This record gives sequence, C-alpha cells and structure tokens, in this order.
Amino acid sequence: MYLHLGSDKVVFSKDVIGIFDVELAESPCLQQLLSRVQAIRLPGQPKALVLTDDKVIFVSLTRATLMRRWHKAYTVPTVRHEKERVEVKR
Repeated sequence: MYLHLGSDKVVFSKDVIGIFDVELAESPCLQQLLSRVQAIRLPGQPKALVLTDDKVIFVSLTRATLMRRWHKAYTVPTVRHEKERVEVKR
C-alpha cells in the first residue's frame, strides 16, 4: 500500500518508520540525522515530517492527517451482522 503525502508524492506504507510533528526538526538528534540522509521538502509550510529508511520528507499535511491515512492503508474494514452475534448460555 501507499501513503499519499500530498503534492503528488507517495511512499510505500511499509517503508515509513515514523510520522512526526515538524517541531521535532529542531531537536539535536534529528539535526544529526538530517546531515546523513536526504531531506525532501514538499511545497507549502511544513507541518509534519515522514521518516523512511533513507530520507526525511517535510510535508504540509498535519501529523494527524498522515497517521489517519497510514492507518487506513493497514486497516481492513470488518462487517458484523446481528445474526452473527453468539450468545453464551450460563
């Protein structure tokens, strides 16, 4: 499955290591990571960053929106019917 990051950019959902608020970019740990991997900035004011094994992508979507999209990629909808309910007799 794919995770749509906006601006016609997608990544494989299985390649996503983490989705973080953009404020994390100020941390010394991430600054060190950014010096070692490719950083991609999509158009717009960055609100979140997506960490993969070889890059950090700054996106204009919020972390909550990206997490919702990521969960949709891995969630299989289930349908329950009333007659499927099993009653336990005591």
